[in-house]
Formats: sequence, structure tokens, C-alpha cells
Amino acid sequence: MNLLDFPKYFRGFTLAIIAQMTALAAVPRVEVQRGFDHFYNLEFDDAIGTFRGLVARFPEDASLHNHLAESILYREMLRAGALETELVTGGNAFLRRAKMNPSPAAQAEFDKSIANAMAAAQKVLDKAPNDKQALYALGIAHGLRANYNFVVRKAWMDALRDATTARKLHNKLSEIYPSYVDARLTQGVHDYIVGSLPWTYKVLGFIAGFRGDREEGIRTIERVYANGEDNRTEAAVLLATIYRRERRPSVAVPLLEGLIAKYPRNYLFRLELAQMYSDLGNKQKALAAVAEVEEIKRSGYRGYDHLPDEKILYFRATIQFWYNDLDEALKNFLKVTAKANDLDPNTGVTAWMRLGQTYDLKGDRSRAVEAYKKAIAYAPGSYRAKEAEEYLRSAYRHPRQQIGLFGTIPSVGEDLTEPIFGGLVIAGSDRFEAWESVGENTVILEVQGRATQLQEICERHIAGSGSGALQCEVAGPCRPGVSGVKGGCAGRRALEGTAEADVNGQVDLFPSR
Repeated sequence: MNLLDFPKYFRGFTLAIIAQMTALAAVPRVEVQRGFDHFYNLEFDDAIGTFRGLVARFPEDASLHNHLAESILYREMLRAGALETELVTGGNAFLRRAKMNPSPAAQAEFDKSIANAMAAAQKVLDKAPNDKQALYALGIAHGLRANYNFVVRKAWMDALRDATTARKLHNKLSEIYPSYVDARLTQGVHDYIVGSLPWTYKVLGFIAGFRGDREEGIRTIERVYANGEDNRTEAAVLLATIYRRERRPSVAVPLLEGLIAKYPRNYLFRLELAQMYSDLGNKQKALAAVAEVEEIKRSGYRGYDHLPDEKILYFRATIQFWYNDLDEALKNFLKVTAKANDLDPNTGVTAWMRLGQTYDLKGDRSRAVEAYKKAIAYAPGSYRAKEAEEYLRSAYRHPRQQIGLFGTIPSVGEDLTEPIFGGLVIAGSDRFEAWESVGENTVILEVQGRATQLQEICERHIAGSGSGALQCEVAGPCRPGVSGVKGGCAGRRALEGTAEADVNGQVDLFPSR
């Protein structure tokens, strides 16, 4: 899952270009599949062991070297807490990850694996320039190195060069073998990432010859998921990440349910499902999903022994925080931060920041300041620490009240069963001319001619969220010049200072989630 701004190419979004299971005929495919079963169940040490053994037996297979390199990379990402979609939901999250610090041994083995993959692929291409497997493996090697250069080394220009090479190699592959759907995953991810970047960063993409296209990128990845052979799992993980970022959690839920069934030892999939339910405005199902993870761990189920209890508490507290259940959130964040040093860096620093925000919302400014200082000391230089610095200057406040964020409304003429956004402040969308919040307990949706249907949908989902005090109102469309507000979108103006503009012009109500 990844390019230019690779950080979000990852699954747990995380987003990154992924090494695929394209093995040469001589390699036992069942052993490769076993390695990837470990991989997708977060058993990276086991995956590394499997692929090391295969590399020793089949050193001429470039794909195996890629599989080993990928496993090393994702092990480091897991340790850093960089595989969660929480990291990719903000408007500029592609650019704000802190540098990771793998061990010298891990870096050396990754570099050696990539070099071996490139050498093995090039050896084949020197004799057969259009060899399908070699072209594919060489592109993957460049993509993985691009990802590593960005996330680990923070070498942006090196990452850009490798990403561009990966894209060109897989474009060539698609031209020669148009029916090879799996090879299009790289193009899809690249298009989505570059298409999501601020224009200043897109300039680099223009120089590289690729402009990027968010929607086309999504469609391409969807095609790989529907019609690919080896890359369907990668595509599913990517789509779940992207759908959350695009505020389409209802579409992501079935993908995650399928991944959970296939890889039951991957606890992150279950924790991601809890966040999707939270985004859908269903607090009860979100907390139930977290409780299920807790029960599975308690039962001694394989794979969950590596999941700290405090990580589970962190997810529970985060949901309680966003639903304004501050007393319970505070109690759980205190438990999490008490053992923050036992957690991955992302969870630890975010827990301290959320604790500060909770204290601010409860009016305890002195304890809030103390918590923000702890966040900064815990991970200095991280984007969460920078957020905490802002809250030292000005106390945190919810953007009004937030009860969750639902998916987008279908286009006119489509079945109006897709849930809508919920909350007192509601993000802008290309399907609506404006959204506006008025008063303490009212949602106003400015729409184009579907007021009755939207009123019913809004009320149904608000009622299902358990927030009985929240009401819905649906108004007509805003028009240029109305009330003297340029563009007629008063809601946009009201959001200034409380929400973060997304790179495509939408408003992100949850820049800190």
C-alpha cells in the first residue's frame, strides 16, 4: 500500500505497495501460502522464518526475497503501531508520520532482501525483457523500498524515485499482459495516494509523470479485489483503509468481516471493525466489538497473547471519548497511560493526548496541561506531540458535539439506504451544496430536493445511535449570495477553526482521530 506519501498506503492504513504471492513453478505454493497466513495473522516472526527457509532453498526466486522484505517491514510497522486506519483518516495524514526506528539488523536484512530480489529479477529480464514474473517482482521490490525509504528513513526523494519506477514497471506489465489484473494494484494505490496529496506535493507527481486520481485509484483497487487472483487480500485491506478515510464505513464493514473470517488471529481487523461501527454512529456495536476482542484474549486464543490489555482499553476509551462518555473514557485512559511504556509509540502518545483532551472537556485544565506535556515527552517530534503542543496553547474543545460519522448519501436515483453523516457538525460533500450546524442539539442538512427522505434517514440513524437528545432538520440548498455569505455555504464558514480541510476540499471533522 504506497507511494509519494506512502505512509497511508498501509493497511491499518495504515497503505503500502505489497509483495504478492506470485511464486515460480519450482517453489511449493503451499509453503508460500503458509508464510502469508502467518503474515496476515500478524505473526511476522513466523512469516519471516518461513520465507527465510524458502529463500535459502530457492535463491533465484525474486518474489521470495520480496516476501521476506515485506514481512520485515510490516513487523516494524506493527511494533510502531502503524498498521491502524486511525493513522489515515486525517486530511494530511499521508505526510505526518513520525520516523520509525528498526534495529540495525532488521534494516540490514531488509536492504539485503531487496537487493537480492532486484538482482534475481534483473537476471531473468536480461535474457527475457518481457518476462511476466520478473517484471512484476522488480516493480514490487522498488515499491517496497519506496515504502521503507519514506516510512523508516524519511528519504522522500528516494522514495519518489522508487515509487515512480515501480509504477512504470507495472504499467509496462499491464500493457504486455492486459489480463493480469493483479499487476494493477500498484497503479491503483499510486493513483489514490497522489490524487489525495496537497497540490504542493502533487507537483512532485507531475514531475514524475503521474497526476493521480483518487476515484480512479479506488475503482482500480476494487477491480483487483473483484477479479484478481493473488492480490485480493491486499486489495481488501487497502479498500477497508480507504473506505474509512473516504467516510464510507458501511462499505468497509463486510470487507473486514471477510478478513476476520479468513485470518481470525489478526486482532487488528476486529479492532478496526469496532472503529467502523463507531464511525457509523453505533456506539453499542462498537463497544461490543471491543468486548469481543477482550473475551477472545481472555480465552487464550492463539495470536492474542501479544495484544496488551491496555491496547484494548485504549480502543474502548477512544469510543467513549467520541461519544462524550467522559467519565468512563477518563477512567480507561488513566489505566492505559499508566502502562504507556508497554505500548506501541502511536497508541502511547495518542493515549496521553486523549487524556489531556478528556480533562479539557471536563474543565480540569491543570491536569490537561500535564497530560499534554506527557504526550510531548513520550514521542517528541511526532504529529500527536505537535497536536498536544497546540492544546497547551489553547484548551481542546469538541467541534460542537460529535456522535459519530456516517457514510455518504447515494446519488440521486440510487437506493437511499446508505446511512448519512451524523453529528452536530457535518462534513461537506460533492453531493451537497452545504452542511450547517445550528444550536446545541440540531443537525441541519442543506440538500437538493430530497428533504423528506433525508429527514427520515437522519432520524432513523440518530435514534439507532442512542443519542436521544439529538434532532434532525433538513433545509433547502444553499445558493450563492444568500445572507451575504460568498457561495451561500454558511456551514463551511462556521466550521473554520474547528475542522481541518481535507486535501480534496472536504471538511474533516475528526482531524485528530
